[in-house]
Order: sequence, then structure tokens, then C-alpha cells
Amino acid sequence: MGTNMTQADRIRQFVANNYIEPARRAGEEYVTVRAGDVDKSMVNRKLLPPMSRLPNVVQVLGGKKLQDLVNVELVDWHGKGTNTTFLYLIRQPFYARTIESASPRRLESSEMPRLPEPKSSLTSRIRKMLQ
Repeated sequence: MGTNMTQADRIRQFVANNYIEPARRAGEEYVTVRAGDVDKSMVNRKLLPPMSRLPNVVQVLGGKKLQDLVNVELVDWHGKGTNTTFLYLIRQPFYARTIESASPRRLESSEMPRLPEPKSSLTSRIRKMLQ
């Protein structure tokens, strides 16, 4: 990881490499990322300092830049602190983007992916949100 990267950039890159891209390669439609897991993993690998970084992790995970860079859509989030969990819809295929070239748009209803049958109340809530 480059030395000129901001802490937010390092978090985005870590999440892309360790959560989003593995899920995309596995053909998953959704990926869930828990802020506390990202924080702990990055601190253990000495990619983040051991103090005062969780708010930045939560902000990055909920931010539009991450979604634009890795071609995902934040569908839902819940919880507080280390238990804040984010659910992303993974768009296929992935085309590399930069912040400058990203031009996100709202999907038309005909372009929306079909959701699998509900497995939990969270999935039911997501289905209702996307209809």
C-alpha cells in the first residue's frame, strides 16, 4: 500500500481486497462487512494505529467513494460502534473505476437484480427496500 495514501484510502483498499473482491470472485450477490472486523484486522496487520480509528472505518464503509471504487451498492446498515454492519449488493461484472471517472446512476427497476428468497428478517427488509 502506498505511503501517500490517507487512512480512508487504506481502509477502502483493505475492504476491497479482503471482502468485496473475494465475494465477487466467488459469485456472491451480496457481501456483509462488520466495522469491528475491519478495524481489528487492520490494527493486527499494523495498517491502522491502535487508537481512535473506528469512526473512520464506519465512515468509509458507509461512504459513496467505496461504493463507486469497487462497484457495489450499500443496501443496508445497522448496529453501533464495532457492531456496525454494512450489506452491499455486488454489481457484476466489475469494471475498474477511479473517483474521477466514476459516474454512478440509479438503476432502473428493470435493471435491478432479482433477490433470492428471504433467509432472514434482514433479507426481507432489503427486498422491500428494493421493490
